[in-house]
Amino acid sequence: MEMPNVVSQIKDAEHGVLYRFLAYRPLSREELVMGVRQYLSQPRLRRRKTRERNKVIAIVMTHGATADL
Repeated sequence: MEMPNVVSQIKDAEHGVLYRFLAYRPLSREELVMGVRQYLSQPRLRRRKTRERNKVIAIVMTHGATADL
């Protein structure tokens, strides 16, 4: 199976974080925001007291951005 090869990205300028999405098709802004929300809603085992700056987070979308796709 071929890996996703379309890169979409969105930046959170307030926290200095760049979210990069790898998908099979270009994602809309709504899908990017929804993906970031889903990522941030995941429980964390360890949280830092100070936020990291200039961080890049890569998210791979294998079945589309939503369960409907």
